[in-house]
Amino acid sequence: MSVGLVSFPQVTALNRLSFTPRTPAPGMVTRVQPERCSRRRSNVPHPVHGRSDTMAACRATNRPHPHRPRPARPLQPSRRLALAASTIALALMASLAAFAPAHASPQRGVDPVHIPTRAAKDFSLLIAYSFGNRIAPGVDATRTVGEPGPVNEALAESAIRTRGNRTIPIYAQTEIARVLHAKFHAAGVVEIPPNRKPDGTLVYLSTDGVAAKVAQLRGPSARVDVAGIIAFSDHQWRAVYTTRANGLDAYAPAGIAMPSTYDPLSGQDWTRSRSAYLPRDYAARLALLPRLLR
Repeated sequence: MSVGLVSFPQVTALNRLSFTPRTPAPGMVTRVQPERCSRRRSNVPHPVHGRSDTMAACRATNRPHPHRPRPARPLQPSRRLALAASTIALALMASLAAFAPAHASPQRGVDPVHIPTRAAKDFSLLIAYSFGNRIAPGVDATRTVGEPGPVNEALAESAIRTRGNRTIPIYAQTEIARVLHAKFHAAGVVEIPPNRKPDGTLVYLSTDGVAAKVAQLRGPSARVDVAGIIAFSDHQWRAVYTTRANGLDAYAPAGIAMPSTYDPLSGQDWTRSRSAYLPRDYAARLALLPRLLR
């Protein structure tokens, strides 16, 4: 009589080899791992299912097998919040984008996930959006624009790589413009500074505010411009589509990497980590969608 591919006498003999406790020879020392299993360990695999009696013993005593992976650690509350916000926002954006008319602004529709790209040689201008800053000790952040910090320095480098040997203008927020002037001695940089209240305090310059200022400065040429968008990686989708919502045909430069490492010492607390930034960014994306789907 046979069972599958192994005859019954073979199974009986092999079962006796694998599962019958062996009597040690005189003077022989056996290894026992009481912290994991209560039975002696044997590494002889079963010929059919391949398990050793270590697994059988662990299963019998309801203790974890030494080679099984440990369960995943639970996410921290802040990460759970960011993940939940991201999932809900993406679902809503995908649903709304499905109803966008063919002529919706921007001209090529709305992709709720991917950032539209275009070759750098096609751009007639670049727009560099800052991300965070550094506030020096003793400086009044309500009246003084912060120092660039590592993220804006990296954004300036991305702008220079995108422009290459061309002479197209770079419209850059103050934090990036300072680096372009001081480090790269770049020509054709148009600084986009924040506004000030009558008392001299700064007015926060939003992504939409930057795009509106650039569109105003470009005037009639904005209708035919193709703008390359330089922005932090998690900010770039919104930067591209906010620029489009202000009347400019905008894209991320294809093949040009954008900075993606957060600055934990940033003067803007929402730009210090992904868990702090993404909920804010996705909320702003949802608010932007009605303008894109008109």
